[in-house]
Amino acid sequence: MSNSKASLKSKLSVAKKFITSNIYKGFQEKINKITLEFIESQVGNQHKKLNGRRYTLNDKIFALSIFKTSPKAYKFLSKIFALPCETTLNNLLAKIPFIPGINSHIEENMKYQVKQLKPMDRTCIILFDEMALEPGLKYDKKNDLMFGFEHFGKTVTNKFSDHVLVFMIKGVSKKWKQPYAYYFCQGTTKTNQLITCIKEVVKSVKSTGLNIIASVCDQGPTNRSAINYLLNETEVYYKNKEMHRVAYEIDNVEIIPIYDVPHLTKCLRNNLLTKDLEFVMNGKKLQASWNHIIELFNIDKANENYEIRALPKLTEAHVYPYKQKMKVCLATQVFSQRVSSVMKLLSRPMFQNNKLKGSDGTADLLLFVDKTFDSLNASRSIPDASKPLSGAIKIESEDVHLNHC
Repeated sequence: MSNSKASLKSKLSVAKKFITSNIYKGFQEKINKITLEFIESQVGNQHKKLNGRRYTLNDKIFALSIFKTSPKAYKFLSKIFALPCETTLNNLLAKIPFIPGINSHIEENMKYQVKQLKPMDRTCIILFDEMALEPGLKYDKKNDLMFGFEHFGKTVTNKFSDHVLVFMIKGVSKKWKQPYAYYFCQGTTKTNQLITCIKEVVKSVKSTGLNIIASVCDQGPTNRSAINYLLNETEVYYKNKEMHRVAYEIDNVEIIPIYDVPHLTKCLRNNLLTKDLEFVMNGKKLQASWNHIIELFNIDKANENYEIRALPKLTEAHVYPYKQKMKVCLATQVFSQRVSSVMKLLSRPMFQNNKLKGSDGTADLLLFVDKTFDSLNASRSIPDASKPLSGAIKIESEDVHLNHC
C-alpha cells in the first residue's frame, strides 16, 4: 500500500513539474486547445487499464465527433489511442432528450451557430422525406416513454408506426446540413398532418435566424397534395393582390417548392419503360421510345468481342432496370450526352441501321434531360469545363441556363 502511494506521489510530482515547465508552455502557444486536451488525456489514460480510464466531457464530445464521422475509423483509432468505448459514447447521447417533433436542444444550438454565420451563409433549404421502419416497441426507462407508436411531437396515438418522416435543413451558399425534426407515423403521413409538420418546422427554423428560400421533396401523392394546399392557401391570402403562385408562404417566409430532381429523372425513366413519349422541341414534334435504347445497347454489346464498345459503362441493369428501379444512378447514366451522341451517330443513313431509324427524338430527349439535370442539380459554384450547366446559376451564367430551357 505504501509503495503504491509513493508511486502515485511520484507521478503527481512529475505531472506538476511538466505543467509548470517551459515545454508545456510551448505546447500551449503552438497548438490549439482541443489538441492540447487530447494530449493530456492520452498521457493520463494510455498507461491505465480500460476500466481505470477516466475522460472529461470534452474528451467524450471529441471522441463522439470522430465516431459519428466514421465508426470504422474510430474502431481503428481506438487500437492506437486511449479513447472512450462505444458504450460510454452511447450513454452520453442517452442523456440528451431527443423525442419526435421539434427538438429544443437542436433549436437552441442552431440559434447559437447561426450567430457565427455570415448573412449569405444563413440562406438554406428544407428537405423532408419518409422511410419505412420495422414495427416494434421499445421502452425508454430513463424518460418513461414507450416508442413504437405514431408520434407527432405534441400528439401520440395508439397506432403502431412503420414509417418515419424526417426534416433536414441544408445551407445553400455554405456547405452545412443539420437533421432538424422527425415524426413516427403509420403508413404515409396524411396530408393534413404533413401540412402541420411543415408549418411547425418552418416557424421553428425561422426563429433560429436562418433564411429559408425553398423546400425539397419527392413527388409522392401526399407531398404533392400538401404542397398544392399550401400554394392554394397562399393564393387565397393574396387574392386581388400580388400573385405568389410560384411559392407558398408560412409565417411571412416565402418558400419555393422544388421536387427532387434525381427522383424526377428516375420517374421519367420508369414511365418511358412502358410508354413512348411525344413532345415538342424547337417547334418540332418528336417521339422518344425506350426500345431505341434497348436496340442501341444490343448493337454496342455485339462489338464487345472486338473490344470496341462505344458505351462500355452501359449494362443490362441500365437497360432492363426492373429489379433495381429505385437506383437513381441507373437512370441518370442512361440520360447522358454520350449515349445521346452515339445514338445520333448510329441512326445516320450511312450506317444503314434500320433498328435505330427514327431515334432522333430519343437522342434529343436524352441530351435535354442530361443538361436539365446538370442545371437543376448543380452541387458546385464553378461548373466543370465540359459541362457549363453543372454550376450554380449566377448573373453572368443566367443566359446559358435560360437558353437551354
